[in-house]
Amino acid sequence: MGKILIVDDDISIAQLLSDALEDEGFETVVKNESKEALEYIVSNGSNVSLITLDIMMPELSGMDLCRYIRRKVNCPIIFVSAKGKSTDAMAGLEAGADDY
Repeated sequence: MGKILIVDDDISIAQLLSDALEDEGFETVVKNESKEALEYIVSNGSNVSLITLDIMMPELSGMDLCRYIRRKVNCPIIFVSAKGKSTDAMAGLEAGADDY
């Protein structure tokens, strides 16, 4: 089984998600910056089974990152975000996410 890549600039939230998934037996990799996540995907994309993304991140938004990732890997992408409007969810799905 591959790894779950968690991309969130809020270190506390990323670590909480990572701890919860690891408690269930999953292996996780946490990246707190978009550029780090891009580098990881380029080098290790074939070993990733699932990606969770935050939308509101500095430098490169989660939406833009999702579009790029979707061109590189074919694993499920889930947005985990405080943005809860239905238009946000629709935009996330249109960007290539599998769930929001």
